[in-house]
Amino acid sequence: MTHIKPFKDQDYNQLKKKHNATNLFEDPLFPAIDSSIYYSKAVKNGIVWKRPKEINKNAQFVIDGFSRLDLNQGAIGNCWFIAGCAGILQHKQLFSKVIPEDQSFSKDYAGLFHFRFFVFGEWLDIVIDDRLPCNSDGRLVFARNKNQAEFWPV
Repeated sequence: MTHIKPFKDQDYNQLKKKHNATNLFEDPLFPAIDSSIYYSKAVKNGIVWKRPKEINKNAQFVIDGFSRLDLNQGAIGNCWFIAGCAGILQHKQLFSKVIPEDQSFSKDYAGLFHFRFFVFGEWLDIVIDDRLPCNSDGRLVFARNKNQAEFWPV
């Protein structure tokens, strides 16, 4: 088994033990503030940060498996991200390493998820919270799923 190390000492399993549905994780490395997604603090676009269940009460991480057909480009035109996801989906074993399937918004929900990336010759486990940037009208800013209740690509 390939060693996967936590990024910036954020160990998914340890954080999962510290957080739960009443004490949701908030990522200190990527706070839910405008400057996390804008180059300039002067840019204001009415961003509202929401968790998936606030966007869709029936939110699920995955519905009927992962598919390249699930993906839609976000409001910012992030076609390169969509193409990258679609490409890696062609290799199911590699994709399951990048996005561990044992994550959900119901079983042991704690507001945190993890993804793995191969960076400079080593696998890193990246932990994030599930707060998502939305426009003032509630639409997701970045990638979205064709099924509005599924959130794995966002």
